Amino acid sequence: MFLSFNKNELIPYIDKSCRINYIRILKGHSLGGLFAATILIEQPQLFSNYIIMSPALWWNGEELTRKAIANLMENQSIEKMVFFGIGKEESGADYGMRKELTNFIDVLNAKNINGLNIRHKEFEGEGHMSSPLRSNYFGLKHVFSDLKYSNAFISNFSIENFLEEENKIIAEYGDSAKRTGEAYYNLCSVIYKINLS
Repeated sequence: MFLSFNKNELIPYIDKSCRINYIRILKGHSLGGLFAATILIEQPQLFSNYIIMSPALWWNGEELTRKAIANLMENQSIEKMVFFGIGKEESGADYGMRKELTNFIDVLNAKNINGLNIRHKEFEGEGHMSSPLRSNYFGLKHVFSDLKYSNAFISNFSIENFLEEENKIIAEYGDSAKRTGEAYYNLCSVIYKINLS
């Protein structure tokens, strides 16, 4: 029912009524994290990327993990950035929510899904209600990690490569998309040092 509302009413309304660039990130915590993980397994194309925080994967005896085993095909293609975050104080590593999350991620990794870029982070000193703040921060960094220049790009810098990278960002995020001023400054600093040597 909630999925149907999102798919058939909310998303079309936002698309029609708001200025958007059609990048949709689904974030969910606890039961909302279970919902986000369910969409990732059942209808991954509905959202561009996923930030899944402390998901309640224990629900119904880890039913979603069993569904993932049954429904995901080997080497299928799901081009998504997915971040999973959880607090280390939510359970021990060998039982409870941390273990259930590890079980779910192990299934995704075992299926060798093409294009699925997963990052999993456990936060020291954080519990179920405090970990979402850090999960949100690191999740957004993961989802938008293409806005950071890679070491390979910097070491092989050329004007042609630079323009190609900028055009990729514009194609992905829109005409007004730019990296941070810090990213450009750091790139200029490295190039300046290389030219001095």
